[in-house]
Amino acid sequence: MSLGHSLALTEDGKQLLTGSDDKSAILWDLATGKKVRTFPSSWWCSSSLPMSRDGKRVVTADDKHAVTLWDAVTGEKLRTLAGHTKFVYAAVLSGDGKHVFTGSADGTAIVWEAETGKQVRTFRGHAKGVLRLAVSADGRRVLTLSENSTAMLWDAASGETLGTFQEHPDAVGALALSGDGKHLALAGYRVGLWDLTRGKKVRTFRGNKSGFGSVALSGDGKALIAGSPEEEAILWETASGKTLRTFPGYDAYWGFWVTVALANDDTSVVIAAGSTADLRSATTGKSLQTFKATDLVLASIRSAAMSRDGKLLLLGASDKTATLWETESGKKLQSFSGHTDHVVSVALSRDGKSVVTGSPDRTAILWEAASGKKLQTFVGHRVGINGVALSHDGKQFVTASQDQTAILWDAATGKKLQTFQGHTGGVGAVLLSPDGNHLWTVSADRSARLWDTGTGKERCRLYSLNAGEDWLVVTPEGFFDGSEAAWRFVAYREPGTVKLLDDADARKCFHRPGLLAQVWKGEK
Repeated sequence: MSLGHSLALTEDGKQLLTGSDDKSAILWDLATGKKVRTFPSSWWCSSSLPMSRDGKRVVTADDKHAVTLWDAVTGEKLRTLAGHTKFVYAAVLSGDGKHVFTGSADGTAIVWEAETGKQVRTFRGHAKGVLRLAVSADGRRVLTLSENSTAMLWDAASGETLGTFQEHPDAVGALALSGDGKHLALAGYRVGLWDLTRGKKVRTFRGNKSGFGSVALSGDGKALIAGSPEEEAILWETASGKTLRTFPGYDAYWGFWVTVALANDDTSVVIAAGSTADLRSATTGKSLQTFKATDLVLASIRSAAMSRDGKLLLLGASDKTATLWETESGKKLQSFSGHTDHVVSVALSRDGKSVVTGSPDRTAILWEAASGKKLQTFVGHRVGINGVALSHDGKQFVTASQDQTAILWDAATGKKLQTFQGHTGGVGAVLLSPDGNHLWTVSADRSARLWDTGTGKERCRLYSLNAGEDWLVVTPEGFFDGSEAAWRFVAYREPGTVKLLDDADARKCFHRPGLLAQVWKGEK
């Protein structure tokens, strides 16, 4: 049985529809593996649902900017739906088979009445072609994705635009917690600042189109710095959102690995790019000290951590080593070598006596800072480690991995204390709360999640929507809070059915103002 690049399965799981670039769509019997029927198509739709759930109808597209509706049982052509001015990229049948949704290179999407071929509604708003379509189970919401990675949510009945989303702005890749535990910063293509005491997202920081790969907060949360692939780092005042200083001027070749750290009193910052790191005055931008972390050609600094008093700086590099420095003198205090791959994440204990390094070689290593002695090697992830975090007392630490999990370890015994599972993408970074009772994780699935370190259970998750303009907090129990504009993205399903309760009354039952603050304080 030869499978194409598009697939659709009937609700009873007995038949499979495949499509490929050979200008055909094929219906298969999954019990026998035999081909049931072939439908001609000059251009196969990229959508994954070109068949009704009962398997009775199939849609294919042709090179005349139209789609054809077929009877899957008899192979009979029912009708041709023509109305687009360019190629049809995507076609979707509603669950009941009564409507056909098409997306085209002309930038529009059209809803058709399957029985009559009549155009019911046209959605206009994309600047580029509509590549994919998705329709909610009840047929009331339509999601379109265009060539420029813009997604739009529509009300199928009225044609009203319910929201516009960019593919990249809401991704999350780095996080930081203020020393007092009151503020959380999440960095991706924007930087979002959350007030944990009030349970609200208070500000979104924008810098460039490339986004931010690292972020740091001062101890009191009054200053925030983020490093960008645009060969710069930006320092902001969190209360006003004002840009205090931009630190540009790095070699573009190394710009991708701009890494930042911020002193607890926000007087100095560390900006690492390429093989060197600069300690700079946050006020004047003047270089106070330079640290050469590696002498290898093409090697670069991949991570940085600063002690709470700002006197120690730990750098992890792609030459498989980490180095500990005294910031005031620029003196190298110790070098740590033991990984077989890059050191992509480092953590320094509050008292500066312990160091943890993490690597794509799937190991994390605990070191004695003064002597450089390897105290313990931790192995537990299926694939590489992306991030590490140490508790304030240095007795526990956490590793984050591309295997979509985070693990809490006992630093002294090497025992695995807890595994945190639930993300649907690799976990990129982790952060422990000051009291060690909570863990923050961020993932490629575009969520940040808060966990209880004692039970391993998820407490809540955070989402940024509409390029950071809107936000949601959701708990496993179904309670939520968020900006008013984000409420429309919350719906509930009746137990045992696919019916969505997306009305205002259903939302009000589960809305909890200040939910994030309540969870953070342990009240929920």
